[in-house]
Amino acid sequence: MGYSLQSTYRVKSVRGTRGDVVAVKKIRAHAKEELEVSEEAKVNKLVPRFLIYVAGAFLIAFGVVLNTRCDMGASTVNCIPFVFSEATGITLGQGCMLLYAIDIVIQIVVFRKLTLRMALQIPFSFVMGMLVDMFDYLIASGILWFFQTPDIVMGIVMLILGILFTGIGVSMIMSMNFVPNPPDGCTQALCKITGLPFGRGKWLNDGLRLIIACGLGLVMLGHIIGVGIGTVLCVFTIGNTCQFVDDHFGYLYRKVYNPLGIVD
Repeated sequence: MGYSLQSTYRVKSVRGTRGDVVAVKKIRAHAKEELEVSEEAKVNKLVPRFLIYVAGAFLIAFGVVLNTRCDMGASTVNCIPFVFSEATGITLGQGCMLLYAIDIVIQIVVFRKLTLRMALQIPFSFVMGMLVDMFDYLIASGILWFFQTPDIVMGIVMLILGILFTGIGVSMIMSMNFVPNPPDGCTQALCKITGLPFGRGKWLNDGLRLIIACGLGLVMLGHIIGVGIGTVLCVFTIGNTCQFVDDHFGYLYRKVYNPLGIVD
C-alpha cells in the first residue's frame, strides 16, 4: 500500500542526483576560490615578476655583446645584426632593432593577426637595442676594460658567459609571461609551422639565422663575417642552456609568477 519498489528507486535516484549536483557545485566553488587566490597572488607579485623580466633582458643584452666581442664569432642571436652593423655603419643595437622588426613581421604573417603581445615587442625592441649599445659602449670605452681586447683564454670565457647569460635571460623572460623577446616570438612562429617543441624550434631558428648571416655577408660585403666556431657552438648550446635552466632552476623564479603552484 505504500511506495512501490520502482517509486522507492526513483526517490533514491533523485536524492543521489541532488547530492552529486551539490558536490560538483562545492568542487567548482573551491576551484574558483583557489583560482581567485592564485590571481590575487600574481597581482601582488607583479613588481618582482617585472624585475625578473628586466634582469632577463639585461642578461640577454650583455650576452649578445660578449658573444660579439669574444673574437670567436657572433652568436646566432646577433650574427645578422652584426652583418648589418659592419655593412651599413649602424650600431649593433640598431642592427638588433632592425632584425627584431623583421621577427615581429614574421609572427604577424604566421599567426595572421597582430596581438597585444606582438605589438608590445616593438617598444621592447627599442629598449633591447639600447641595452645592447650600452653594454657595447661600456666595453669599447674601457669601463669594462678586461673585455676590450680578449686573448684566447678571455675569448673562451666571454663566449661561455655569453651563452650562459643569453640562455638564462631567455628562460627568465619566457617564464615571467610578459612580452617575449622578438627572436623567441619568431621561434614560436616556427614551432607553429613545424610542430616542433620550443627547444628544437630554437635550434632551427638559430640554424636559419646562421645561414642567412653567411648569405648577407657574401652579398653585402663580399665575404662571410662574424661567423666562427663560437657561432656554431651557440647553435647547439643556447637552446640547451635555456632548456636546462628552465627544467632544473626555473621553478625558483616561477614561484614569483605563480607562488601557489596552481595551474589555471
